[in-house]
Amino acid sequence: MGTTVLSDRWYEQKSKLKSEFVFLRDSDLAFDEGGKDEMLRRLRIMLGKSKDEMLKMLALL
Repeated sequence: MGTTVLSDRWYEQKSKLKSEFVFLRDSDLAFDEGGKDEMLRRLRIMLGKSKDEMLKMLALL
């Protein structure tokens, strides 16, 4: 998933993630154009997902 696709849909995805995983905070979902990989790594750890699972989950949101 390209950075542009992620950033274009991020506000929508962020709200869906927060509703599905209520323990996530805004700071956990802070999207910085240069820090996409770090944010995804943190989310994978918090949610117990593999990189592929995380990317598939975001593509489906």
